[in-house]
Amino acid sequence: MDVIKEATVNGNAAPPEIGDGNDALSYTISILHSSSSDTDAFDLVLADRLPTEFITPVITSVTDTGGILDTGDFVINQGILQFAINGVTTDNSINLELGREIVVTLDGEISPLIVPGQQIVNTANIQWTSLDGVPDPAERSPFNPDSTERTGADGVGGRLNDYADSDTVIINTIDTSLSKSIVATSEAHTQFVNNNERLAIGEIVRYRLVSLFPEAQAEELFLRDLLPNGLSFLNDGTAKVAFVGNDSSKFTSTAFDSAIFQSQVFKTGDESTVGSIVPTHVFEQDLLSAGSTNPNDKDFGPGVDPYFSLGTVSNAEDDVNQEFIVIEFNALVNNVTENQINRARNNQYEAFFKDQEGRAVSNIVQARIVEPELTVDKQLENQPRDAGDEVVYSIKISNGSGVRRADAFDIRLTDTLDSNLKLTSIMVSDPSGVTDNSDLSMNLVDLTIDRLDVGQNLVVEVKAIVIEDVDAGRMIPNQADITYTSLPGPR
Repeated sequence: MDVIKEATVNGNAAPPEIGDGNDALSYTISILHSSSSDTDAFDLVLADRLPTEFITPVITSVTDTGGILDTGDFVINQGILQFAINGVTTDNSINLELGREIVVTLDGEISPLIVPGQQIVNTANIQWTSLDGVPDPAERSPFNPDSTERTGADGVGGRLNDYADSDTVIINTIDTSLSKSIVATSEAHTQFVNNNERLAIGEIVRYRLVSLFPEAQAEELFLRDLLPNGLSFLNDGTAKVAFVGNDSSKFTSTAFDSAIFQSQVFKTGDESTVGSIVPTHVFEQDLLSAGSTNPNDKDFGPGVDPYFSLGTVSNAEDDVNQEFIVIEFNALVNNVTENQINRARNNQYEAFFKDQEGRAVSNIVQARIVEPELTVDKQLENQPRDAGDEVVYSIKISNGSGVRRADAFDIRLTDTLDSNLKLTSIMVSDPSGVTDNSDLSMNLVDLTIDRLDVGQNLVVEVKAIVIEDVDAGRMIPNQADITYTSLPGPR
């Protein structure tokens, strides 16, 4: 004997079809003789414990090639589908003649309380015997201890009494789908190059988390952003959240006050508009935590993951559109030893529910650290010989080139000339953006340059005169120094 269990979701075979809450779910159970069967089966019982995620089940049709059974001969008794001949639950077995086939169909829905990504598992079981009647299992002959009938007591594949069969169908439901991106950074000069967001030390990057939430329910839903070392979450009121759907009474969260949720958190939209929806509601402090789900943990240091608590989230919209949770937050690129040129700072986030750590994980957003690299090259352009001769220095400041390099800002060049020289003039090849704080009387060259872009250079010409009472043959040393920053302005 064979039992075959099949399922459809919204009229399509499952698997591969998947579904979510309130979708139509149908099961078909076929009971028939296998190709190797050559005689009738007796005292056949059916036991199919229906999954709790299958709600409002109804026995909608029965096909019996023997023309005997109909829907009134089956019952769902305490969640188990079984025979109930003429509606009598205790009359729960039949004889199945060779060649006869029975097909039962049940219709219902997937529960709206299903957890995203949950599997719905259902198994139909049958057992039968080799002889009619119920010997239980008395010997047919007192002279032969092996004269009892064969049953299904040992189960499928049993040692002896293996008249049993089962079939399982597994339905997958829609899981949360997570998408992470960078929507902006604080600096225009770093830019997106070669599939990497280039980040300078001190730059602020704004991340966007878009989580598709199916028609389902998740208790204790958390989103955890897996911040890399060298980046820290900014808990400064810039983390914001939005729930995107069509009906704020059906797509809900227990984490927010109901009135605030409907007026501030919820935004009307779907998959066609979610990309343009910007969250405006600032995350409450008791919904943010650092490195754990404990709301009292607030030490958002470098590399500490922020946790976003969303409470119990329920989606009962039951429509063809999709619903989303959108979060945006800022992270700072820290001035720490871990952040060096060309270091990858890739990032993703995960969602987890009650007792289900790391249930869904987003795509990886790629980022790399870029830094300016300035060099200073000072050259003596002439060779003075006597007191009173002019000395000409050239000082060339260059920024490196390539995708790993970044613009330099607030560059300060200082050069105090030797006391055997008298500073007379300073000229800059491109004086735009240069502030001259030099003091000729103090022999001090002091220039501040607003910025020097990748691959650019600046030349400073410094002139001086050898003083009258310089000692003959004296070596006159000189050195120029520069400092610079990764970002413009005071920080």
